[in-house]
Amino acid sequence: MKQEAVIDIGTNSIRLLVGEKSNQGEVIPIYTDNKITRLGDGVDKSGYLNSQAIMRTLEGLVEYRTKITNMNIDIFSIIATSAVRDAKNKESFAEKIADIMGRPLEILSGEEEAQLSYLGVIKGLKKNTENILVIDIGGGSTEITWGISEKIINAQSLQMGAVRLTERFIERDCISQRNYQDMIKYIKQQLKEQIDVNHLISEMQVIGVGGTATTCAAIDQNMEVYNREKIHGYVLQGENIDRIQSILLSKSLKERQKVKGLQPQRADIIVSGIAVLLQTLKYFNCKEIIISETDLLYGRLAK
Repeated sequence: MKQEAVIDIGTNSIRLLVGEKSNQGEVIPIYTDNKITRLGDGVDKSGYLNSQAIMRTLEGLVEYRTKITNMNIDIFSIIATSAVRDAKNKESFAEKIADIMGRPLEILSGEEEAQLSYLGVIKGLKKNTENILVIDIGGGSTEITWGISEKIINAQSLQMGAVRLTERFIERDCISQRNYQDMIKYIKQQLKEQIDVNHLISEMQVIGVGGTATTCAAIDQNMEVYNREKIHGYVLQGENIDRIQSILLSKSLKERQKVKGLQPQRADIIVSGIAVLLQTLKYFNCKEIIISETDLLYGRLAK
């Protein structure tokens, strides 16, 4: 089996997956990495990727290019999601990527992002996948996709990610009840306007991917060191997510940075991400969610 790699440039982080792909489309992960670069910093307000965020991201990508080269991998692709597709200066950013990485940047639409996340879950989660609903909460957007096995029924991308909502509604070290409730109201409105629950299949398994979902699973297990094997397939109860959110809301930013299972760099946006997760589960009347480590990156390699 040949080794291939894919890099995802997200709103909050850049990620690398190196895997071996079988003729049947199965992907065996060989190496993974995640760097929080916050490329989407300020994009929701200004409409532009700022120079410092671009620099942080490019520095991380150079490291990934070195890693890929050292692993003698010839086949790799680079994809970008919410922050880049929303930015007015995405063309100049894409040119920088092509110059540094020697590969063109593929900017995914919201629907394409949702479809790849769904595919990643189907291919990588070894559970019954007859009727599933996939929730992918990112930094800039949330993708909600449902289907029957490998057949996608519908895929939606909503403009409500952890970074975007934090910048709109929350002061980083002081989460007031009023600001939090304003954010909840906005999330509910987005769900009501864009997702018709009447079209969903009954008794669906709900799968969560992305940093918010995996972080909740890590906090729930009180992880001092992140363990991918204990995250993948973990069943997270809605009441536990509620409990985690209540604890985080009671803490300052510095206190949240010390919570086991939570990356300190994610502490400023985690409350917003969990707000999306909780409200989405309540909207679909779901009491638990299965966490998947295989998502957009896995789906891109499996495609």
